[in-house]
Amino acid sequence: MKVGLKVILFVGLIAICVIAPWFYFYEGKYVPSAIRKPSYEDITAAPTPHTSKFTDVYREGEGMVVIDLAHDNNFTLTELNPLRLRIVSRGYTIEYLKKETNEEAKGSVSKKLEEKLRLADALVVLLPVASYSEKGVQLVREFVDKGGKLLLIADPTRPSNVNSLSSEFGLVFESGYLYNLTENEGNFRNIFIYQFGTDDLTKNLAKIVFYTAGYISPATNGIAFTDDNTFASVTETKGSLSPIALSSKSRVLAISDLTFMTEPYNTVYDNNQFVSNIADWLAESERIFLLSDFPHCISDDVGIAYTDPSVLDMATRLKVLLTDMGKEAEISRREAPITLSRDTIFLGLFKETEAVKGYLDEADISITTEKELINIEIGGMGKVYKEGTSLIYLSGQDNKRLLLILADTDDMLKETVDLLEAGKFRQWLVTDRLAICRTKGPAEAPRNEK
Repeated sequence: MKVGLKVILFVGLIAICVIAPWFYFYEGKYVPSAIRKPSYEDITAAPTPHTSKFTDVYREGEGMVVIDLAHDNNFTLTELNPLRLRIVSRGYTIEYLKKETNEEAKGSVSKKLEEKLRLADALVVLLPVASYSEKGVQLVREFVDKGGKLLLIADPTRPSNVNSLSSEFGLVFESGYLYNLTENEGNFRNIFIYQFGTDDLTKNLAKIVFYTAGYISPATNGIAFTDDNTFASVTETKGSLSPIALSSKSRVLAISDLTFMTEPYNTVYDNNQFVSNIADWLAESERIFLLSDFPHCISDDVGIAYTDPSVLDMATRLKVLLTDMGKEAEISRREAPITLSRDTIFLGLFKETEAVKGYLDEADISITTEKELINIEIGGMGKVYKEGTSLIYLSGQDNKRLLLILADTDDMLKETVDLLEAGKFRQWLVTDRLAICRTKGPAEAPRNEK
Protein backbone atom coordinates (compact mmCIF):
# COMPACT_ATOMS: atom_id res chain seq x y z
CA MET A 1 0.00 0.00 0.00
CA LYS A 2 2.77 2.42 0.92
CA VAL A 3 4.66 1.52 -2.28
CA GLY A 4 1.60 2.23 -4.43
CA LEU A 5 1.10 5.58 -2.77
CA LYS A 6 4.70 6.55 -3.43
CA VAL A 7 4.33 5.66 -7.11
CA ILE A 8 1.21 7.77 -7.41
CA LEU A 9 2.89 10.73 -5.73
CA PHE A 10 5.99 10.42 -7.97
CA VAL A 11 3.90 10.28 -11.16
CA GLY A 12 1.83 13.25 -9.97
CA LEU A 13 4.97 15.26 -9.28
CA ILE A 14 6.29 14.56 -12.77
CA ALA A 15 2.96 15.55 -14.30
CA ILE A 16 2.98 18.85 -12.42
CA CYS A 17 6.55 19.63 -13.55
CA VAL A 18 5.69 18.96 -17.19
CA ILE A 19 2.11 20.19 -17.51
CA ALA A 20 2.30 23.30 -15.36
CA PRO A 21 4.93 25.11 -17.51
CA TRP A 22 2.94 24.20 -20.60
CA PHE A 23 -0.15 25.96 -19.26
CA TYR A 24 1.97 28.85 -18.07
CA PHE A 25 3.88 29.55 -21.31
CA TYR A 26 1.47 28.42 -24.05
CA GLU A 27 -0.84 31.23 -25.05
CA GLY A 28 -3.18 29.24 -27.18
CA LYS A 29 -3.35 28.01 -30.79
CA TYR A 30 -0.96 29.76 -33.25
CA VAL A 31 -2.77 31.72 -35.95
CA PRO A 32 -0.30 33.08 -38.56
CA SER A 33 -0.77 36.63 -39.79
CA ALA A 34 -1.40 37.33 -43.45
CA ILE A 35 1.77 37.58 -45.58
CA ARG A 36 2.14 40.91 -47.27
CA LYS A 37 2.87 40.50 -50.96
CA PRO A 38 5.32 42.92 -52.58
CA SER A 39 4.05 45.52 -54.98
CA TYR A 40 5.75 44.29 -58.11
CA GLU A 41 4.73 47.33 -60.13
CA ASP A 42 6.70 49.54 -57.73
CA ILE A 43 9.98 47.62 -58.10
CA THR A 44 12.61 49.49 -60.13
CA ALA A 45 14.90 47.32 -62.27
CA ALA A 46 18.64 47.42 -61.60
CA PRO A 47 20.36 49.90 -63.91
CA THR A 48 21.89 48.44 -67.06
CA PRO A 49 24.82 49.88 -69.01
CA HIS A 50 23.96 52.27 -71.80
CA THR A 51 24.51 50.68 -75.19
CA SER A 52 24.12 52.22 -78.59
CA LYS A 53 23.96 51.01 -82.15
CA PHE A 54 27.28 51.24 -83.91
CA THR A 55 28.31 51.01 -87.55
CA ASP A 56 31.98 50.66 -88.34
CA VAL A 57 33.07 53.09 -91.05
CA TYR A 58 36.56 52.59 -92.42
CA ARG A 59 38.97 52.81 -95.33
CA GLU A 60 40.57 49.69 -96.78
CA GLY A 61 44.32 49.58 -97.10
CA GLU A 62 47.13 47.04 -97.11
CA GLY A 63 49.69 46.10 -94.51
CA MET A 64 50.46 43.83 -91.58
CA VAL A 65 49.99 43.98 -87.80
CA VAL A 66 52.06 41.73 -85.51
CA ILE A 67 50.57 40.62 -82.17
CA ASP A 68 53.08 39.55 -79.52
CA LEU A 69 52.44 36.14 -77.96
CA ALA A 70 56.08 35.37 -77.14
CA HIS A 71 56.40 37.06 -73.73
CA ASP A 72 53.96 34.89 -71.73
CA ASN A 73 51.31 37.51 -72.46
CA ASN A 74 48.46 37.52 -69.95
CA PHE A 75 45.43 37.50 -72.29
CA THR A 76 43.56 35.25 -74.70
CA LEU A 77 43.11 35.88 -78.41
CA THR A 78 39.33 35.62 -77.96
CA GLU A 79 39.46 38.79 -75.89
CA LEU A 80 40.92 40.60 -78.90
CA ASN A 81 38.19 39.50 -81.32
CA PRO A 82 36.59 42.97 -81.74
CA LEU A 83 39.95 44.61 -82.48
CA ARG A 84 41.21 41.77 -84.68
CA LEU A 85 38.03 41.81 -86.77
CA ARG A 86 38.39 45.54 -87.43
CA ILE A 87 42.07 45.26 -88.33
CA VAL A 88 41.28 42.56 -90.90
CA SER A 89 38.30 44.48 -92.28
CA ARG A 90 40.68 47.34 -93.10
CA GLY A 91 42.65 45.07 -95.41
CA TYR A 92 45.49 44.35 -92.99
CA THR A 93 46.77 40.87 -92.22
CA ILE A 94 47.64 39.73 -88.69
CA GLU A 95 50.78 37.79 -87.84
CA TYR A 96 51.64 36.38 -84.41
CA LEU A 97 55.02 36.44 -82.70
CA LYS A 98 55.10 33.07 -80.97
CA LYS A 99 57.49 31.61 -78.44
CA GLU A 100 59.11 28.27 -79.22
CA THR A 101 58.78 25.66 -76.50
CA ASN A 102 61.78 23.47 -77.29
CA GLU A 103 65.11 23.99 -75.56
CA GLU A 104 67.01 24.71 -78.78
CA ALA A 105 64.83 27.75 -79.46
CA LYS A 106 65.63 29.50 -76.18
CA GLY A 107 66.87 32.98 -76.83
CA SER A 108 65.28 33.04 -80.29
CA VAL A 109 62.51 35.51 -79.39
CA SER A 110 64.57 38.54 -80.42
CA LYS A 111 65.52 36.90 -83.70
CA LYS A 112 61.89 36.10 -84.50
CA LEU A 113 60.84 39.61 -83.46
CA GLU A 114 63.43 41.08 -85.83
CA GLU A 115 62.12 38.93 -88.69
CA LYS A 116 58.49 39.87 -88.05
CA LEU A 117 59.18 43.59 -87.73
CA ARG A 118 60.94 43.70 -91.10
CA LEU A 119 57.59 43.42 -92.86
CA ALA A 120 55.23 44.83 -90.20
CA ASP A 121 53.42 48.16 -90.12
CA ALA A 122 52.34 47.87 -86.47
CA LEU A 123 53.15 45.86 -83.35
CA VAL A 124 50.61 45.10 -80.58
CA VAL A 125 51.99 44.20 -77.14
CA LEU A 126 49.51 43.25 -74.43
CA LEU A 127 50.37 42.36 -70.84
CA PRO A 128 53.81 40.77 -71.32
CA VAL A 129 54.62 38.82 -68.16
CA ALA A 130 58.17 38.12 -69.37
CA SER A 131 60.17 41.33 -69.61
CA TYR A 132 61.44 42.56 -72.96
CA SER A 133 65.16 42.00 -73.34
CA GLU A 134 67.56 44.83 -74.10
CA LYS A 135 67.84 43.51 -77.66
CA GLY A 136 64.05 43.32 -78.00
CA VAL A 137 63.62 46.91 -76.78
CA GLN A 138 66.27 48.05 -79.28
CA LEU A 139 64.47 46.28 -82.14
CA VAL A 140 61.14 47.88 -81.25
CA ARG A 141 62.78 51.29 -80.93
CA GLU A 142 64.29 50.97 -84.43
CA PHE A 143 60.90 49.83 -85.73
CA VAL A 144 59.13 52.88 -84.29
CA ASP A 145 61.88 55.18 -85.58
CA LYS A 146 61.12 53.83 -89.08
CA GLY A 147 57.49 54.89 -88.72
CA GLY A 148 56.07 51.67 -87.25
CA LYS A 149 53.13 51.88 -84.84
CA LEU A 150 53.28 50.33 -81.35
CA LEU A 151 50.16 49.62 -79.26
CA LEU A 152 50.81 48.87 -75.57
CA ILE A 153 48.01 47.61 -73.32
CA ALA A 154 48.15 46.83 -69.60
CA ASP A 155 45.49 46.15 -66.97
CA PRO A 156 45.74 46.58 -63.16
CA THR A 157 43.90 43.28 -62.61
CA ARG A 158 46.55 41.28 -64.49
CA PRO A 159 50.28 41.16 -63.70
CA SER A 160 52.66 42.24 -66.46
CA ASN A 161 56.06 43.76 -67.13
CA VAL A 162 54.87 46.14 -69.82
CA ASN A 163 57.07 48.90 -68.40
CA SER A 164 60.15 46.97 -69.57
CA LEU A 165 59.16 48.17 -73.06
CA SER A 166 57.01 51.28 -72.47
CA SER A 167 59.70 53.11 -70.50
CA GLU A 168 61.86 53.22 -73.64
CA PHE A 169 59.25 55.59 -75.07
CA GLY A 170 58.87 57.73 -71.94
CA LEU A 171 55.67 56.04 -70.69
CA VAL A 172 55.12 54.40 -67.31
CA PHE A 173 52.05 52.35 -66.38
CA GLU A 174 51.52 53.23 -62.71
CA SER A 175 50.45 50.67 -60.10
CA GLY A 176 46.99 50.59 -58.56
CA TYR A 177 43.64 51.39 -60.15
CA LEU A 178 41.35 54.36 -60.70
CA TYR A 179 38.01 54.65 -58.90
CA ASN A 180 35.07 57.04 -58.64
CA LEU A 181 32.54 56.88 -55.78
CA THR A 182 30.41 59.73 -57.12
CA GLU A 183 29.69 58.69 -60.71
CA ASN A 184 30.44 55.31 -62.17
CA GLU A 185 29.03 52.56 -64.35
CA GLY A 186 27.60 50.27 -61.66
CA ASN A 187 30.85 49.83 -59.74
CA PHE A 188 33.29 52.35 -58.26
CA ARG A 189 36.10 50.89 -60.39
CA ASN A 190 34.13 51.23 -63.64
CA ILE A 191 35.00 54.81 -64.46
CA PHE A 192 33.63 57.20 -67.06
CA ILE A 193 36.03 59.11 -69.28
CA TYR A 194 34.66 62.11 -71.15
CA GLN A 195 37.50 64.62 -71.16
CA PHE A 196 39.42 64.13 -74.40
CA GLY A 197 42.28 65.87 -76.14
CA THR A 198 42.19 66.73 -79.84
CA ASP A 199 43.40 63.69 -81.75
CA ASP A 200 42.09 61.30 -84.39
CA LEU A 201 42.12 58.57 -81.73
CA THR A 202 39.47 60.47 -79.74
CA LYS A 203 37.28 61.61 -82.63
CA ASN A 204 33.52 61.02 -82.23
CA LEU A 205 33.94 60.10 -78.56
CA ALA A 206 31.56 61.61 -76.00
CA LYS A 207 31.92 59.09 -73.17
CA ILE A 208 33.71 55.76 -72.76
CA VAL A 209 33.88 53.35 -69.83
CA PHE A 210 37.06 51.73 -68.53
CA TYR A 211 36.82 48.73 -66.21
CA THR A 212 39.47 48.71 -63.47
CA ALA A 213 41.86 50.98 -65.32
CA GLY A 214 45.18 52.41 -64.27
CA TYR A 215 46.86 55.64 -65.28
CA ILE A 216 49.97 56.41 -67.30
CA SER A 217 52.72 58.91 -66.52
CA PRO A 218 53.59 61.56 -67.43
CA ALA A 219 50.19 63.21 -67.90
CA THR A 220 51.66 65.46 -70.60
CA ASN A 221 51.42 62.49 -72.99
CA GLY A 222 47.75 61.93 -72.16
CA ILE A 223 44.94 62.24 -74.72
CA ALA A 224 42.07 61.39 -72.32
CA PHE A 225 41.68 62.41 -68.68
CA THR A 226 39.65 61.58 -65.59
CA ASP A 227 37.49 64.10 -63.70
CA ASP A 228 37.96 65.56 -60.21
CA ASN A 229 35.98 62.74 -58.57
CA THR A 230 38.24 59.99 -59.88
CA PHE A 231 41.08 58.90 -57.59
CA ALA A 232 44.16 56.69 -57.89
CA SER A 233 44.04 53.87 -55.34
CA VAL A 234 47.75 53.94 -54.42
CA THR A 235 48.52 57.66 -54.26
CA GLU A 236 44.97 58.96 -53.75
CA THR A 237 45.75 61.54 -56.42
CA LYS A 238 42.63 62.80 -58.13
CA GLY A 239 41.61 64.43 -61.40
CA SER A 240 43.43 64.85 -64.74
CA LEU A 241 44.90 61.34 -64.64
CA SER A 242 45.36 59.77 -68.04
CA PRO A 243 44.70 56.08 -68.80
CA ILE A 244 45.40 56.73 -72.53
CA ALA A 245 48.67 58.26 -73.76
CA LEU A 246 50.61 58.90 -76.97
CA SER A 247 54.34 59.37 -77.46
CA SER A 248 57.14 59.16 -80.05
CA LYS A 249 55.54 61.40 -82.66
CA SER A 250 52.14 59.73 -82.02
CA ARG A 251 53.51 56.33 -83.04
CA VAL A 252 53.23 54.73 -79.57
CA LEU A 253 49.77 54.36 -78.03
CA ALA A 254 49.46 53.19 -74.41
CA ILE A 255 46.16 52.12 -72.80
CA SER A 256 45.80 50.98 -69.19
CA ASP A 257 42.69 48.80 -69.52
CA LEU A 258 41.91 45.72 -71.61
CA THR A 259 38.29 44.98 -70.66
CA PHE A 260 36.76 47.94 -72.51
CA MET A 261 37.56 46.39 -75.91
CA THR A 262 36.39 42.85 -75.06
CA GLU A 263 32.88 41.50 -75.59
CA PRO A 264 30.32 42.58 -74.37
CA TYR A 265 31.96 45.65 -72.76
CA ASN A 266 32.90 47.07 -76.15
CA THR A 267 29.20 47.84 -76.77
CA VAL A 268 28.92 50.26 -73.81
CA TYR A 269 28.66 54.00 -74.56
CA ASP A 270 31.34 54.93 -77.15
CA ASN A 271 33.68 52.02 -76.47
CA ASN A 272 33.01 50.54 -79.91
CA GLN A 273 33.93 53.82 -81.55
CA PHE A 274 37.19 53.91 -79.62
CA VAL A 275 38.05 50.35 -80.72
CA SER A 276 37.48 51.43 -84.33
CA ASN A 277 39.62 54.53 -83.83
CA ILE A 278 42.43 52.29 -82.58
CA ALA A 279 42.06 50.02 -85.64
CA ASP A 280 42.18 53.09 -87.92
CA TRP A 281 45.33 54.29 -86.16
CA LEU A 282 47.03 50.91 -86.59
CA ALA A 283 46.04 50.80 -90.26
CA GLU A 284 47.33 54.27 -91.12
CA SER A 285 50.84 53.16 -91.89
CA GLU A 286 53.76 55.56 -91.72
CA ARG A 287 56.24 52.71 -92.03
CA ILE A 288 59.40 53.34 -94.03
CA PHE A 289 60.96 50.17 -95.43
CA LEU A 290 64.73 50.40 -95.73
CA LEU A 291 67.44 48.19 -97.16
CA SER A 292 67.74 46.25 -93.91
CA ASP A 293 64.12 45.11 -94.43
CA PHE A 294 64.93 43.28 -97.68
CA PRO A 295 62.97 41.79 -99.44
CA HIS A 296 60.07 43.80 -97.97
CA CYS A 297 61.65 47.09 -99.08
CA ILE A 298 60.39 46.34 -102.59
CA SER A 299 56.87 45.56 -103.77
CA ASP A 300 55.47 42.09 -104.36
CA ASP A 301 55.44 42.70 -108.12
CA VAL A 302 58.99 43.57 -109.09
CA GLY A 303 61.05 43.73 -112.28
CA ILE A 304 64.60 42.36 -112.57
CA ALA A 305 66.60 44.36 -115.11
CA TYR A 306 70.05 43.86 -116.64
CA THR A 307 72.02 45.20 -119.60
CA ASP A 308 74.86 42.65 -119.87
CA PRO A 309 73.77 39.11 -120.91
CA SER A 310 76.55 37.64 -118.78
CA VAL A 311 74.44 38.23 -115.64
CA LEU A 312 71.29 36.53 -116.97
CA ASP A 313 71.95 33.37 -114.96
CA MET A 314 72.24 35.45 -111.81
CA ALA A 315 68.99 37.29 -112.66
CA THR A 316 67.26 33.93 -112.98
CA ARG A 317 68.61 32.84 -109.61
CA LEU A 318 67.43 36.10 -108.04
CA LYS A 319 63.95 35.53 -109.49
CA VAL A 320 63.81 32.11 -107.84
CA LEU A 321 64.91 33.66 -104.54
CA LEU A 322 62.20 36.34 -104.71
CA THR A 323 59.55 33.77 -105.69
CA ASP A 324 60.46 31.71 -102.62
CA MET A 325 59.97 34.89 -100.59
CA GLY A 326 56.43 35.33 -101.91
CA LYS A 327 57.10 37.91 -104.62
CA GLU A 328 56.43 37.87 -108.34
CA ALA A 329 59.43 38.86 -110.46
CA GLU A 330 59.81 39.40 -114.20
CA ILE A 331 63.23 39.44 -115.89
CA SER A 332 63.96 41.80 -118.78
CA ARG A 333 67.01 43.10 -120.58
CA ARG A 334 66.98 46.88 -120.62
CA GLU A 335 68.78 49.61 -122.52
CA ALA A 336 70.56 52.43 -120.76
CA PRO A 337 69.50 54.57 -119.04
CA ILE A 338 67.21 52.52 -116.79
CA THR A 339 63.76 54.06 -116.24
CA LEU A 340 61.20 52.79 -113.75
CA SER A 341 57.58 51.84 -114.34
CA ARG A 342 57.48 49.78 -111.14
CA ASP A 343 59.84 48.65 -108.38
CA THR A 344 62.92 47.20 -110.06
CA ILE A 345 66.11 45.35 -109.14
CA PHE A 346 69.10 46.07 -111.36
CA LEU A 347 71.87 43.47 -111.55
CA GLY A 348 75.09 44.61 -113.13
CA LEU A 349 78.83 44.96 -113.14
CA PHE A 350 80.65 48.16 -112.25
CA LYS A 351 81.52 48.67 -115.91
CA GLU A 352 77.79 48.99 -116.69
CA THR A 353 76.90 51.61 -114.13
CA GLU A 354 76.28 54.28 -116.80
CA ALA A 355 72.81 52.71 -117.07
CA VAL A 356 71.98 53.72 -113.49
CA LYS A 357 74.20 56.80 -113.10
CA GLY A 358 71.31 59.08 -112.16
CA TYR A 359 70.41 56.86 -109.20
CA LEU A 360 74.03 56.66 -108.06
CA ASP A 361 74.36 60.44 -108.30
CA GLU A 362 71.47 60.90 -105.86
CA ALA A 363 73.48 58.92 -103.29
CA ASP A 364 76.69 60.78 -104.11
CA ILE A 365 78.27 57.55 -105.38
CA SER A 366 80.82 57.79 -108.20
CA ILE A 367 82.00 54.63 -110.00
CA THR A 368 84.62 54.83 -112.74
CA THR A 369 86.44 52.10 -114.63
CA GLU A 370 89.52 52.81 -116.72
CA LYS A 371 91.73 50.10 -118.21
CA GLU A 372 90.07 47.63 -115.86
CA LEU A 373 90.95 49.77 -112.87
CA ILE A 374 87.93 50.42 -110.67
CA ASN A 375 87.47 53.47 -108.51
CA ILE A 376 84.50 53.99 -106.18
CA GLU A 377 84.06 57.18 -104.18
CA ILE A 378 81.20 57.96 -101.82
CA GLY A 379 80.47 61.39 -100.43
CA GLY A 380 81.58 61.65 -96.82
CA MET A 381 83.50 58.36 -97.00
CA GLY A 382 86.05 58.79 -99.78
CA LYS A 383 87.43 55.87 -101.79
CA VAL A 384 86.00 52.50 -100.74
CA TYR A 385 86.94 50.07 -103.47
CA LYS A 386 89.16 47.09 -102.79
CA GLU A 387 89.21 43.70 -104.42
CA GLY A 388 86.08 41.77 -103.54
CA THR A 389 83.87 44.84 -103.05
CA SER A 390 80.23 44.99 -104.12
CA LEU A 391 77.48 47.56 -103.57
CA ILE A 392 73.81 47.21 -102.69
CA TYR A 393 71.88 50.48 -102.86
CA LEU A 394 68.16 51.18 -102.42
CA SER A 395 66.85 54.22 -104.28
CA GLY A 396 63.41 55.73 -103.69
CA GLN A 397 63.31 58.08 -106.68
CA ASP A 398 59.95 59.04 -108.30
CA ASN A 399 57.89 56.97 -105.82
CA LYS A 400 59.31 53.83 -107.42
CA ARG A 401 62.10 51.89 -105.81
CA LEU A 402 65.25 50.70 -107.52
CA LEU A 403 67.51 48.19 -105.79
CA LEU A 404 70.99 48.23 -107.30
CA ILE A 405 73.21 45.15 -106.92
CA LEU A 406 76.64 45.91 -108.38
CA ALA A 407 79.95 44.05 -108.38
CA ASP A 408 83.17 43.89 -110.38
CA THR A 409 82.83 40.26 -111.59
CA ASP A 410 80.14 37.66 -112.19
CA ASP A 411 81.48 35.62 -109.29
CA MET A 412 81.30 38.61 -106.97
CA LEU A 413 77.72 39.25 -108.10
CA LYS A 414 76.84 35.67 -107.22
CA GLU A 415 78.40 36.02 -103.77
CA THR A 416 76.46 39.25 -103.20
CA VAL A 417 73.18 37.52 -104.02
CA ASP A 418 74.27 34.82 -101.53
CA LEU A 419 74.57 37.56 -98.90
CA LEU A 420 71.07 38.83 -99.72
CA GLU A 421 69.62 35.34 -99.48
CA ALA A 422 71.25 34.64 -96.10
CA GLY A 423 70.59 38.12 -94.73
CA LYS A 424 74.32 38.55 -94.06
CA PHE A 425 74.43 41.73 -96.14
CA ARG A 426 73.10 43.59 -93.07
CA GLN A 427 76.49 43.43 -91.36
CA TRP A 428 77.83 45.57 -94.22
CA LEU A 429 75.24 48.36 -93.99
CA VAL A 430 76.85 51.79 -93.87
CA THR A 431 73.58 53.77 -94.18
CA ASP A 432 69.88 52.90 -94.18
CA ARG A 433 70.05 52.50 -97.97
CA LEU A 434 73.61 51.41 -98.72
CA ALA A 435 75.66 48.29 -98.02
CA ILE A 436 79.31 47.98 -99.07
CA CYS A 437 80.03 44.27 -98.99
CA ARG A 438 83.36 42.47 -98.88
CA THR A 439 83.68 38.81 -99.68
CA LYS A 440 87.42 38.85 -100.43
CA GLY A 441 90.48 40.73 -99.33
CA PRO A 442 90.81 42.84 -96.17
CA ALA A 443 87.94 42.28 -93.75
CA GLU A 444 87.84 45.66 -92.03
CA ALA A 445 84.49 47.40 -92.31
CA PRO A 446 84.32 49.89 -95.20
CA ARG A 447 82.80 52.58 -92.97
CA ASN A 448 86.22 52.98 -91.36
CA GLU A 449 87.99 53.60 -94.62
CA LYS A 450 88.83 57.03 -95.97
